[in-house]
Amino acid sequence: MRGYPDSASVPPGIIFRLGNRLSELDPLTRAIVLGLAAVLVVLIGGFGAFRVLGSGSVLGDVQLLGTGIGGMTEAEAEMSIDTVEAQLLRTPVLFDIDGRTADVTGEQIGGGIEPDLIADAMRNGRDGSVVSQFLWWIGSIFSGPVDLDSGFVVNPTSVEQLADSWDSDLIDSPPFPGAITIDGVVAVAQYPRPGISVAREGLADLLSESILAGTSDIVSIPTVTTTPGADPGDLDNATARANLWIGNPITLITPDGSQDVVFSPADLANAFVATITMDGEIVLTFDEANVASYLVNQRDLIETAPVDAELEIDGYDVVVRPGRKGTLIDPGETVAALKALADTATRRGALPVEEGAEPEVTTADLETLGIEHMVIQFTTYHECCAARVTNIHLMADTIDGVIVGPGESFGINEFVGQRTLETGYLDAGTIIRGEIVETVGGGVSQFATTLYNTVFWGGYEDVEHKPHSFYFARYPEGIEATVSFPQPEMSFRNDTDRSIMIKTSYTDTSITVRIYGWNDGRIVAGAHRNGSTDFETIAEGGPNARVVRGSVSDRTDFTEPTIEYRPNPELTPEEQVETQRPREGWTVSVTRAIEQSGSETEERWTVRYLPQRQILEVHPCKVPGANITCPTTTTAPPATTTPSVP
Repeated sequence: MRGYPDSASVPPGIIFRLGNRLSELDPLTRAIVLGLAAVLVVLIGGFGAFRVLGSGSVLGDVQLLGTGIGGMTEAEAEMSIDTVEAQLLRTPVLFDIDGRTADVTGEQIGGGIEPDLIADAMRNGRDGSVVSQFLWWIGSIFSGPVDLDSGFVVNPTSVEQLADSWDSDLIDSPPFPGAITIDGVVAVAQYPRPGISVAREGLADLLSESILAGTSDIVSIPTVTTTPGADPGDLDNATARANLWIGNPITLITPDGSQDVVFSPADLANAFVATITMDGEIVLTFDEANVASYLVNQRDLIETAPVDAELEIDGYDVVVRPGRKGTLIDPGETVAALKALADTATRRGALPVEEGAEPEVTTADLETLGIEHMVIQFTTYHECCAARVTNIHLMADTIDGVIVGPGESFGINEFVGQRTLETGYLDAGTIIRGEIVETVGGGVSQFATTLYNTVFWGGYEDVEHKPHSFYFARYPEGIEATVSFPQPEMSFRNDTDRSIMIKTSYTDTSITVRIYGWNDGRIVAGAHRNGSTDFETIAEGGPNARVVRGSVSDRTDFTEPTIEYRPNPELTPEEQVETQRPREGWTVSVTRAIEQSGSETEERWTVRYLPQRQILEVHPCKVPGANITCPTTTTAPPATTTPSVP
């Protein structure tokens, strides 16, 4: 074993000399020496085997937080300790605070097991020289389990916040640090009072030790009588200063001098805030949210809102309509100005505005996307006015304008989320276990198929898609996709070096999806109608354009549909109702070849369309195997048929 001596590493001369020395000893001594040597050899061999077998794992019988991790790999030990940690974080411990109880979990105080524990365990038996490691191994054979020192660390800020909440919610007479309140437009001092509070010293250790121990007993939290440090004289001075702050108006003037924004004493009093800590620190300020609320009425007179840059479609091209910078009032800086002017005699100053404020979407942002022209357009057609059309349009509106960056993926379910009645989706047909039934949001596979065709013919990477179980002629055979929430999903990756934008449009009888980006000027438009797909190459593009070719094989492996009989006692024995028509199933093979810059890649996959079973409702006596005697009837109404709703 590397790092440990073996017999092959001992020079032959030394072995010869040792042999000579042994021959000079008397038989008993020689036997003892040879016995000890044999034991040593066995121990060294055992140590070597132990280290080989324990390579990459925790050595020895090691316990951590009561969990044995000896022999585990580092990853296994981490998983084991993570389980223990999760239990510690969730299990509450009951504490007594001034006669009232509260339970605390490790999660509440930002707790966690010390991060170096696993690393310490992995070093166990590996520190020091080979000799010291060997001696450690010998000792571990005869000693019991080793408990590594461990601890449960907590977040000091979380502990302080917990103590503050106990002071205010559980203690009957907490210390009062003092306050400055507003009566009308006059500041009034409220002087501090001593009281009982949770002792902060040692609190973090007490909480962590109690949670680590998992005690079921109620743990008492020490309290102390605290006298707040706010000096009455300091409070009087701060109150006098507060009255100066709110006693007279403050006027802020716009940069061009055209507008005055006046904060009256009542406005200043409403926004005034005084904070007094237990250490006696007194901080005077104005509340930013209150100031911002006051400025709402001034914004229309003073501000010029920035205008976002936009991508504008001009024919097949995309141009960037530049944004425009604006002028905005800064509430935070306004608070700073009010505080500064409140201590002056003039109480007049400049209104802080941000001139040249950038819009949220700048011209540079959009130019960086590299979206320059339409790459692919695809349209599918459907019948008008059904509930499914409402669902298709709603999904199209949700996705319209989505931008997918280079290397990013886009999934319909991930982006749109669950379709619900509350978000406007309606009940429509969905294939569920081989039968078309009504579900919320049904029919949106028409949109998924249309988007999928732009991905297919645009040459983008197919991440996930699933064809329909049954074939519908309004979708391109083999080149189509279904979606339902949460599965199946239809997603793709923009595997180009520029962003792309998805745009949607529709009529009462069609849905169109366009992808805009950059394909060296190549522009293609396709449509599927009445079972036929047609394409037009609007622009051939340059030498670096992706050129996509696709094909679908002839149908093979035809499968006949089955018949399912469902009992309906309201029907007569001669009557039957067809709720789902039969259609045979088959298989096709789809091929997509993508040529770019002189190289070509090809993908091929198989699409299997299941046979659509015929579903017939009949009188219970007509269900095969029912063993029910049919009643005698004299009328035979014609069978009725419910059309399929894909």
